[in-house]
Amino acid sequence: MADAIRFEIKGIPQLQAKFKQIDNDMQKALLEGLVEGGALVVNTAKGRVAYKTGNLKNNIKEQKQSMSGGKAQVDVGVTTVPYAARIEFGYTGPDKLGRRFHQAAQPYMRNSLDENGKKIDNIIESKLKAVIARYR
Repeated sequence: MADAIRFEIKGIPQLQAKFKQIDNDMQKALLEGLVEGGALVVNTAKGRVAYKTGNLKNNIKEQKQSMSGGKAQVDVGVTTVPYAARIEFGYTGPDKLGRRFHQAAQPYMRNSLDENGKKIDNIIESKLKAVIARYR
């Protein structure tokens, strides 16, 4: 009967730690890319929004950032201005005072996101490639 062949692999805990660090760095890079992309959308929207007083323009912000379960999220266009949605989507109907409106949409957020989509993709791709390059 032949002797069994035995293998010994060393460094498994170190390899697992390295994979965990790569995962953390990739998540951080993804969130950074989204934050940078969100700022780009916010700045574009501020330049595009129709305004009379500048109140809406000055209140368009990037607010919440989160990362959980491998999902990154950055909320952009966050504003406390009550008429923001009316400007973006338009409005038809009565207001609280009974006045009737037929206000056409003047999109500023969606168009800003669409305009910058490729730039945001490139920003995120660049940040992820930088992480990959560090571990080569």
